[in-house]
Amino acid sequence: MKKILLGLLVLIIGNSAFSQNCQYSKNEVDKFTKSTIKTTKDLLIAGGSFKLDGTLYASLSKINDSRFLNIKIIAWDDFVIETNGEMMFLFDDESVINLSFIKFAVGHYENNSGSKSWTANASLRIVDENYDILKTKNAKEIRIYLKEGYLDLPVPEKKKYWNEFKESLKCIE
Repeated sequence: MKKILLGLLVLIIGNSAFSQNCQYSKNEVDKFTKSTIKTTKDLLIAGGSFKLDGTLYASLSKINDSRFLNIKIIAWDDFVIETNGEMMFLFDDESVINLSFIKFAVGHYENNSGSKSWTANASLRIVDENYDILKTKNAKEIRIYLKEGYLDLPVPEKKKYWNEFKESLKCIE
């Protein structure tokens, strides 16, 4: 009896120690296409200060075997993201990866309690090689190329937000 209880206790502790804390906004099988669709909840990953050019939120999606980075950009001026435009990640070791936007997006004007901003949502495909890099390296800055210019957004030094993002990458393995 003691061995059974001990075995159950080890299974419960082991399972909770290695389980992923995935928070999905969508986790379903499409009834028409039978595609498995998983999308994590949004996380703040860069910017986050009114002193900066903008703020970047991200969620991750997996549709069957394809992975996507879904971003929400909040900027203090109007902007346009072009199809095949780039988003670059600069890591602590000075290496860089590029992801390409799937389609164009136009920032739309918002006035929230006197705070004026432009917001757009866009998606980028994550190939396996970049997925592995994102899971293992720490980003220090993100650059988003716009139709006119670019936004450079620092990843906060404490890495809390980036670590949460890296952890959520496990949810779309």
